[in-house]
Amino acid sequence: MFEITPNILILLASLSAGLVVGVFLLVNIFTIWSLKAASKERQVLNRELYGLVKKLEGLTSSRREQMLKHYDGLLEVLSTRLPTAVANQTSQVIFDTESKILARLAELEPSASKDEKSKQKLDDLIKSMEGLEHTIVALTSDAVRSVMVEGRRALFEGD
Repeated sequence: MFEITPNILILLASLSAGLVVGVFLLVNIFTIWSLKAASKERQVLNRELYGLVKKLEGLTSSRREQMLKHYDGLLEVLSTRLPTAVANQTSQVIFDTESKILARLAELEPSASKDEKSKQKLDDLIKSMEGLEHTIVALTSDAVRSVMVEGRRALFEGD
């Protein structure tokens, strides 16, 4: 029948080793081919994603401009209306305070209205209170403007 000799065993071992090396070689070739295909697909997807991001930025840029213009409009309206409103309120409060002070002084010293030095002091007091009104209006206007500008900067700094 068929006799197994050492030469046949060496030949069979060589064939099986060659077969294993061949299978590993085929697996490696398939892996390299898959990696190249995945790399090409990744490049295509990166280009498409970049294009979509740029398209999205283009679509939202007009919206950002609209928001910026609207915010600037709000800033302008607030910086013109708010100081006027504060001035009106402040004027009324200062006028009421002046009236009360003058009434109390008239009660305390009825002769103060006849004395020139006392009249001068009262006039100085009234002028300082009016200066207070202007200072409050200016500070309020500056505070509103700076808060709105900082808010605008923070809102659009992320872009």
